[in-house]
Amino acid sequence: MYFGLGSFSRFAASLGIAFLVQTGIVFACEGECIVSITKAFVGNYSGPVNTAMTQMANTLAARVGPYNLNNVPAISFLAPFIDEYNRRAYDYMENAIFPSYFHGKCQNPATGIDPPGCPNPDCPVVCGTPGSMIHFYPKLRYISFDATAGLVDDIAKRGSPAYKQVLKLLTSAAASSNPARRTLFRFKRFEEAEDHEHLQRREVDADQWLHPASKEFRPALAAACGGNPNAKANGLPNCSWEDSFKSYILSFP
Repeated sequence: MYFGLGSFSRFAASLGIAFLVQTGIVFACEGECIVSITKAFVGNYSGPVNTAMTQMANTLAARVGPYNLNNVPAISFLAPFIDEYNRRAYDYMENAIFPSYFHGKCQNPATGIDPPGCPNPDCPVVCGTPGSMIHFYPKLRYISFDATAGLVDDIAKRGSPAYKQVLKLLTSAAASSNPARRTLFRFKRFEEAEDHEHLQRREVDADQWLHPASKEFRPALAAACGGNPNAKANGLPNCSWEDSFKSYILSFP
């Protein structure tokens, strides 16, 4: 079965266009505000994720070398990563933004009064209001990047369930291929041992192919975003969407 890049397109479509979500009337960023902003970030990241996952696949293909793996595109073997990302992306992003960073009231606990600019349009206190997200937008921008990269890092780490699934797909495909360069034994009386050794070697090969590729995602995502993996403020120009996103955030009371 072929698992193409269409998985990302279908996922993005299910979220809707980032800035066309209908908003409701709320007093802070809660309920529909949280859901809509989270969906907007996940939806906006579908393109950069697609690009970074393709880079991961290209690295994998380069490592595979003479194995044709039944002429299946390398991206197909990453289907377990893609499926797991699609399944977990919303919850992971929401938790990273709300409540891990933006939450609670802006009021001064001693006076019970909101600081100037709170809850809107520009609140200098970290709290759960649209104005706070506007004021700390560079932090919000980095949180969304780090959550996206962090999720795939977790999914693709060596030994994870998805990693094992990809490894199984690669090992199975390698077992059915027969590169001419592979001649490990000289004596036919050891055919059974040879077959066992071939399987073990292919399992080792598959891990050696996948492990370097699995660490490609974060730097590839940073490159797609126009920055570097440690860009915590303004170093992600392609994944900022600042003007449009600030207007969208302020559409919530």
